[in-house]
Formats: sequence, structure tokens, C-alpha cells
Amino acid sequence: MKIAVVGAGACGFMTAAHTALNGHDVALYEFPEFSESITEIQKLGGINLEICEGNGLPSGFAKINTITSDIAVALEGAEIIIVAVPAYAEARAAKVCAPYLKKEQSVYLSSGYMYGSLEFAQILKENGNHEPIEIAEMNNTIYAGFKTGPSTVWAGGYKHGLGVASFPGKSTTSMVEKLKTLYPEIVAFENIVQTGVSNPNPSLHTTTVVFNACYVDRKADVLLYHDGQHLSAMSDAVARVNEDMNAERMRLLEKGVFQSLEEWKFLVRDWYGYHGVKGETLTEIVSSHPGLSLGKLPKTFDHRYLTEDVPFGLLPLIEILERYEIPCPVNKAVAALAVSLSGINLNERQRTLRSLGLEKLSNADLFRYLYEGKL
Repeated sequence: MKIAVVGAGACGFMTAAHTALNGHDVALYEFPEFSESITEIQKLGGINLEICEGNGLPSGFAKINTITSDIAVALEGAEIIIVAVPAYAEARAAKVCAPYLKKEQSVYLSSGYMYGSLEFAQILKENGNHEPIEIAEMNNTIYAGFKTGPSTVWAGGYKHGLGVASFPGKSTTSMVEKLKTLYPEIVAFENIVQTGVSNPNPSLHTTTVVFNACYVDRKADVLLYHDGQHLSAMSDAVARVNEDMNAERMRLLEKGVFQSLEEWKFLVRDWYGYHGVKGETLTEIVSSHPGLSLGKLPKTFDHRYLTEDVPFGLLPLIEILERYEIPCPVNKAVAALAVSLSGINLNERQRTLRSLGLEKLSNADLFRYLYEGKL
């Protein structure tokens, strides 16, 4: 199968290398302004994929057939397009792809953040593409890792049971079955709101930054979930805040918004259970995963753990909770602290129903629209 991967950051590298090592014809695209990030792999003709033992991924040198900053070349003939950029870059990706995407091509957003597919569909139309493009989003990036050099990426984690839903929702079953050719462990979720509120990162990442602000300010070398030179950023106290944030979220189940909804900490445990991850508390779960042992606290507040997780994860969650009249003081407090500590107006960057022009829909009409794709 021919795959196009949009974005050559760590996620793009892992996606391209993994799918290529599994025998697919892969094209990797990077935006022209970041073309220096693919210079080395263009010379080599591929990517070195290193893995954490036990995560089941192939490793070694992955030959990438096409490495380019020409989006037309990358998308030509691709059956599946995986957009492997941060949530805040998905709008840019949609604009770049708009002139070339065709109705027979399926788009998958790998960031895991709320309403990516809605925004992507809107931007395609705004840029003249009125094809019935089916777009799916996940409830997290399927990999956890980072680049260790200009041609090498380390994949520590690979998630089993990741949730996927599409816009329009009526296409979810067929979209999931197609994506299973690459990721057989994924499962179908009810809709893209369920995928969005089932991303643990906005809670995990934001709290570790907010409640370790002194370490961030001083650029200390702190591991996220394992003890190193300093104690880990995730402590029992930080975990309690996560539990309270999750408890507010779980009231969506009481309101009948979803048929099922799993606690954030148990989602993480389920993703990595095959890798020996276990525990009942959040600290036990994240500290038992060897693939997360190298993750570090950011050394700046201008980092995805705030600039992505708050506007694209936490604020959309708060909006949904408020639509169902669910009090969420802890989630709101963490979001407010993130803005205050960082000095960044994260609120103006949010991707919510309001920013997408859909806030006036009733809850019933919203979910109807998400399924049908028509207002």
C-alpha cells in the first residue's frame, strides 16, 4: 500500500519508518520552511528506527521511497495519508493538502487532539476542495518517542487499543478497517468527541509542567515519570490532581454522552499492558513503563505540553463539560495556571466548537452533524 506521511518530526519519522519496515511504499513530506530536517535522510534514503525492547516494533534502517517538500509528489497515488504534525499545525497541513487531495484518499490525524478532523474538513472547503474527503482522528499518537539525531528516531512506546473515529462518523467503521492494515491493534470509538476527551495528555502533560514550574524555569534535567538526578515530575500529589480532573470528565458518562468512557490512567495501562505496564495508581502505571523512562520535563513553558495540550485538549474538554452543565473547577484551575505560569495567552489559540463556529448547535444537533457531516 502507498502511504503518505505529512510532517517529518519525531512522529513523522516513526510513522514513516515503521510502515516502511512493514513493507509499504512510503512518501514522507516536510513543509518547505522545515526542509533542513529531511536533508540528512534524503542523502541516506531512509530513517534509522531504534526501539525499546519489548514494544513489538521492527527496528533498523527503513528505506523511504520518497522524501520531499513537494506535497503534490508526496500525495500522488497515496491511499492513506497520515498527518503526523502537532495539533496546532494541522490547519497548515490541511491548507497545503487541499489542492491535491482526492475523494478516494483517506486522511488520518495522528495527534490525538479534539476536533482535528472538523477543522481539517473546514479548511479543505475554504481552500476550494469540496471532495467528500473522509478524515479520522485518534485519541493519542500511537507512538511515544523522540529523535536522537538527524536520521534516527527512538520509539519507546507503541500503543495497543488506540481509539479512532472519523468525520463524518458514519465512515468510522470503514476508516478503522482501512487503518488496521497499518495498525491492527486500533479500535473504533463512538465519535470524535469521545476520542478527544479520551486523550490523557492534556492532563498528564499540563499538570507535570504546572506543578514543576520551578524546575522548568531553571531548565533542570528532570525525568517525567522515573526518578533520576531529581525526583520524577509525576508525584502522588500531581497524580491526585489528575484523578480529580478525570473525575470531572467521567461525569460525561453519567450524563449519557457516551456508552462507555474509561479513566485516563487505565487507558494508559491498557495501551501498554502487553509491555508489562501495571498498577492501580497513575504513578505506578507510568513509572512501570520502560518505554517512558527517558521522557523529560520541558525546559521552557513555550512547549507542546502547554501550547498543544491546553488549547487543543484541555480547553475543548472544559467546553464540553460546561455544555452538559458539569462543574469542572480543577480542569479550569489547571488551565488558568498554565496561562499564568507560561505568560502565553493559550486561550486565544484554542480549537473549540466556538472557534469552529459550531457553538450554537444544540447537543443533539451537534452529534447529528458529527455523524452525518452535514448541517
